[in-house]
Amino acid sequence: MRVIFLGLLSMFIQAGKFLFGDFDFLMQAFLTLFVINFFFYLYQDYKNQALKFKTAFLRFLKFFGYLAIIIIAVFLDNLLNLSVIREMTLTTFLFNEISCILKLAVSFGLKVPDFLVNYLQDLLDSLSSKIDP
Repeated sequence: MRVIFLGLLSMFIQAGKFLFGDFDFLMQAFLTLFVINFFFYLYQDYKNQALKFKTAFLRFLKFFGYLAIIIIAVFLDNLLNLSVIREMTLTTFLFNEISCILKLAVSFGLKVPDFLVNYLQDLLDSLSSKIDP
């Protein structure tokens, strides 16, 4: 039984490495921040008495969308013999999750350092000016 379990575990680990690349610090940080952000949104919905199964399910589906994009980035890296597309994708997702967590923390009334709020606001303003000139 132990041999079967270890064989299945090894198979899942190899499949994960093939699909998502190495389970390195970037991937661990992304998964951690996504879970924190997910529960913050659930808490916010609960606090505002707007907690619905559909909303929670759609936020959970967002996670699978992220994973699909990571899979595409890993395939592009392997196809082009690069290692930057996956890292850039994960770094972008990390910044997105961090900005969402900071925004939720401010909306909860938690004390967030001013330089972080100002930096986030400047970053959002610069991005919006590039999108809508």
